[in-house]
Amino acid sequence: IEKEKFYNTRPEIYAWAVIGLLFLIRTAFIWHHKSFMYIYGFVGDGVKHLNPMYEIIHAYPNIDKYYGVLSGLAYSLPNSIVGLFLGLLPKGYNRKVVMSAVTIIAGVSMSLTGMFDSLIMLSAMRMVNGACDSVAAPLFY
Repeated sequence: IEKEKFYNTRPEIYAWAVIGLLFLIRTAFIWHHKSFMYIYGFVGDGVKHLNPMYEIIHAYPNIDKYYGVLSGLAYSLPNSIVGLFLGLLPKGYNRKVVMSAVTIIAGVSMSLTGMFDSLIMLSAMRMVNGACDSVAAPLFY
């Protein structure tokens, strides 16, 4: 009788809000990871057409040389190594606390990525974001 009562209940609004928030956070991680595909691709339209303010290549003149490192190694290496050790972090701690901390750290790293036009800072923030993504990934599944 208890099982029937459990299976017949509908999720509350809070559960849907949490699922929606997790979806938005995961989407932000994926957008940040995939944003390097537009390094040469965005030309804009209207007033933004060919405006150097909207192209990443103008902020980082040496990015041609280091594009492979930034798009792959700087994100994937911390993602895989940190994932081995900190992927179990949500198991031992409260998931809400871990998700909040990871989201705040990832948000700061995404903001700092856009604030500075130093290639070293860009690669460091890509590493931080890759590490945060590997910690947050088990929380989404």
